[in-house]
Amino acid sequence: MPYLMLLLLLLGALIGAQEPVPSSSTPQEATPAAAPEVVHVGMMVTRIDDLDMVDGSFVTTFWAWAKGRIQPLTWEADFELPEAREVAFSNAMDRQKDDLRSHIIKCQATIAKEWELDDFPFDRQRLRIRIESTDRTADALRLEPDLANTNVHPSIRAAGYYPVGITAITGISRYDSNFGELDAASDALSYSYVDFVVELAHDGHKIFFKLFIATYAAFIVSFLTVLLAPDRLDAKLALVLTSFFAVIGNQYILDSMVHSQGGFNLIDKVQAATFLYAVITSAACVLSARFAGTPGEAAYIIRERWFIIGLSLLYIAFNVVVVMQTGS
Repeated sequence: MPYLMLLLLLLGALIGAQEPVPSSSTPQEATPAAAPEVVHVGMMVTRIDDLDMVDGSFVTTFWAWAKGRIQPLTWEADFELPEAREVAFSNAMDRQKDDLRSHIIKCQATIAKEWELDDFPFDRQRLRIRIESTDRTADALRLEPDLANTNVHPSIRAAGYYPVGITAITGISRYDSNFGELDAASDALSYSYVDFVVELAHDGHKIFFKLFIATYAAFIVSFLTVLLAPDRLDAKLALVLTSFFAVIGNQYILDSMVHSQGGFNLIDKVQAATFLYAVITSAACVLSARFAGTPGEAAYIIRERWFIIGLSLLYIAFNVVVVMQTGS
């Protein structure tokens, strides 16, 4: 009997040794990070007053709002327009319904803009208005566009442009700085933003002929030299000089209206072609003077006229091609 009791005790000890013992070192599941709070921002663009293509900016007035289940906001402290040179806020309002808050404000801003003028005046301009969070980083606050209520007033007119529509793009801006924040998690902070893009268009063909009426008048004046006799060199050169002055004067006017960004745009192509046409025409005039009063004068007059006509047709074809390519 004692041997039987001893055997039972040994079996119990073996079974107990095989049962797992909870360990305090067993890893615990990580607590998931809290999702960022979502704030919907929108705007109603009511004015676009100044498209400054020389200075590289535009002036706009709009109503903006931020909606969400959030603490009370102030636009100056919680949001910014990072691409604005000057900003003025007014008519701030707060609305609340149940746990939903809306902070509304009117804004007038001068915003920097790199104009894309290679196709001017057949261009379309996209005016970007960026709204970015400043108080809370992207892991705590995410901005989303309120597209259902965002719009641009259809009566807006600025320098011949009219609005086609407005779209929105979201993103994250990363800065390699903690901006002096004492409790920043890292030395690089990221902030959520929404880009509202207003697309503008205008009647390019109407503006084109207004811009180049002096240039095409210079072309016609240069072409008239073909109707004069070779011995009328003074009259021919007077016509050519008139066309030169017209092209150069119009170039100064166009440069004051459209700031060149280093590219060879449509305006440069038309002006250069007209200037080259006048140069070749003047050379033909000087050459014709050498045949005045010679036996070969009649033959040269025929060749000169056909040459100028062919050159004129080439000039017209070049203008048609570049305008159609740009305007399409």
